[in-house]
Amino acid sequence: KILNHFYPNYEINYGSDGNFTLYEDGHFIIDHKDGKNIGRVCVIIIYLSSELEYNNDGGGELVIKTNSKKEYTIKPILGTFSLLDFTKNNIHHQVNEVKNGFKRYAFINFLNENDLKK
Repeated sequence: KILNHFYPNYEINYGSDGNFTLYEDGHFIIDHKDGKNIGRVCVIIIYLSSELEYNNDGGGELVIKTNSKKEYTIKPILGTFSLLDFTKNNIHHQVNEVKNGFKRYAFINFLNENDLKK
């Protein structure tokens, strides 16, 4: 229902295969844009790690940099999720280095369109 609210003009293929990810000490993703992916609507990342294990210094945060140079940092803890839109945006983002024994568990799913609704 949430994605239908945000993407009323798209028929989203919910059969897309998601993946569970694990980042441990030293793992990170450098600042980048995903590039042009025809038919890609968005990616949703659902964080699964305990806040108690994060201890405010575990790293692994998703950092999003908007076109207007604003920066948002999302802690990778249970109860938090991120949705990156690709229909109108292709923003810079990165994952900070994981540290201090933290294990960053997440579920990630790239969602694509079936066909544009008429």
